[in-house]
Amino acid sequence: MGGIGYAPHSHSIPMPNIFDPQQQSDNPASKLLFAFDRIAEVIRVQLWEKATSLKLTPLQIKALLFLEGHQKDGLNNVSALAKEFQLSKPTISETIRLLLKKSLVIKVKDPADGRAYYLELSAAGQRIVNEASTFSQPILSELNQLEAGQQAGLYEHLLDLLLRFQQRGLIPTQRMCSNCRHFIRHKGFPYCSLLALQLETADLRVNCPEFEQT
Repeated sequence: MGGIGYAPHSHSIPMPNIFDPQQQSDNPASKLLFAFDRIAEVIRVQLWEKATSLKLTPLQIKALLFLEGHQKDGLNNVSALAKEFQLSKPTISETIRLLLKKSLVIKVKDPADGRAYYLELSAAGQRIVNEASTFSQPILSELNQLEAGQQAGLYEHLLDLLLRFQQRGLIPTQRMCSNCRHFIRHKGFPYCSLLALQLETADLRVNCPEFEQT
């Protein structure tokens, strides 16, 4: 038959299955990805257990934690939450509706726009956040066992990966130094023009409250 067709699937190169031990052995990148998956699972389980103990969902806990850290920088709204967690606005709106029903967050009108509002934690919400924050303690305890040089090296590689993921469109723009308009190279070294500070690896931020996108 004439016409344009598609190449058979058998001709395509199969992607590595990161759960296949043989492919892990033959592909270093697969081993790395599988290790990331295991680490993500640890975080997920710790968060799930804490959320269950507080009679909330993991997403509700994450929303509260995010709001607690962004109550003064304009990111405490539904749009910012949806972008942060890469979820639809209806999904986040439902999460916020339930948090409002539980009196864990409150709406505050935007003085510059009467139709808009911000979200802030209530006193009860702050108490939940104080308790929920402990979910990460076992993980932080292990990370703190790494030597300073190991932490710095790992952090530098993770920052590079986040930037690569962002450039591929896998994640939204991150509030990292390398994305910020205040970030420059001064005499070959990373430099923050806002803080007038040459930056060492430990100074580089992945979630900067002063971030301004380039």
